[in-house]
Amino acid sequence: MIHLREVLPVVICLILINTGLAQTRFLQGDWEDIMKKARDENKPVFVDLYFTGCMPCAQMDKRVFPDEKVAALLNNDFITCKVNVFHDQEKALGEKLMKKYAITGFPTLLLLSPDQHVINIQGGFAGVDKLVGLLKDAKRKNESREYKKYSTSFDMEFPDFYNAYFESKKLTATPDDIEAYLDARDDKMAEVPFLIMMKLVNRGKYADYYIRNSRKLGDMYGKERVAMSLLDKIREKADKLGKDNDIEGYDTVLEDIRKMFDKGDWNRLSIGSFYTPYYKASGNTFWFIKKVEEGAYDWQERSNAYAQVIIDSRNNKQALSTLASLYKKNRTDHSTAADIYKMGLIQFYLGKHDEATETLQHISGAKTSYYLNEEDITALQRAIASGDTASFQPKAALDPKPMILE
Repeated sequence: MIHLREVLPVVICLILINTGLAQTRFLQGDWEDIMKKARDENKPVFVDLYFTGCMPCAQMDKRVFPDEKVAALLNNDFITCKVNVFHDQEKALGEKLMKKYAITGFPTLLLLSPDQHVINIQGGFAGVDKLVGLLKDAKRKNESREYKKYSTSFDMEFPDFYNAYFESKKLTATPDDIEAYLDARDDKMAEVPFLIMMKLVNRGKYADYYIRNSRKLGDMYGKERVAMSLLDKIREKADKLGKDNDIEGYDTVLEDIRKMFDKGDWNRLSIGSFYTPYYKASGNTFWFIKKVEEGAYDWQERSNAYAQVIIDSRNNKQALSTLASLYKKNRTDHSTAADIYKMGLIQFYLGKHDEATETLQHISGAKTSYYLNEEDITALQRAIASGDTASFQPKAALDPKPMILE
């Protein structure tokens, strides 16, 4: 490993010449050298954990780090470095940081104090505005010494199964092994039990414990990290309460965990991650429709949510009538092929074959839907003509939204 003091003057010079003053300058060197520089200059540390081939990581290099506002903050107020976690020369440090902070997704941005207290850990792509906000917040919290509860030491006593998971990328322990380990810990909210629950536990009593205590854990270790780790853990809860048709119980869970998410993340994740699992377990169509209609979702998101519900409700006239009203209300001259198909499917299931036939006549001039082809449309037209609902295999027609990195 090349030391920072040996390469820093050359690295900075080369980057300034090649990319101009607006580019973020990333230092190279041993971890100890970087942290010493942070202490000497009394500046917080910004670490970009990434790997070659990671699309969101590359987009940050292309779109975010060259931004003047981002570069000014990072160059002037932070000690800034990048770690290519799977690269031969940086793999040891990458593994060390991944294990220490239970990191498996990239990019991950570490914001640390000069003495290695955690200010924040941000997972995933961060656009310019979001990163500027994170950096300003980190500056303020560093000055006021508002840190998360992670220890500053790398010498942690992790169980063998946790070490093996990060070293071999395989989980060798059974759920019972992990539960037994957590049973033996007096403080379930201590750093090591927290990291194990966050990363390795999705079912059982400790997933339940994690959900119940998510707000407190968020305060201790990072609200967004804890919130995102709830996505896998909530499925068992939704399945159990859904099978019991315990709407009140599940609504209480949702009301509590919703406070962990900002508005944008909740709108982006709630239908697929929180509402759909309960609907699948309970079959409660009206609960699902109510949740979707109460949310701040556009029609494309709502219509996508109803694609499978329409099929599931083929024999539920009341649900089909409710869905028909929603599709009629939201029908425009710009309706997509998927929306017209779904409206025709609803009418077909309601026995309104003439209306279904008339509806599908408008599909040829509609905006194409990626997951709907001519064969799907023809199959529905034939089923309507024959009145055969029993053998007809419908399509859950979707209009997926493009992924936007912001």
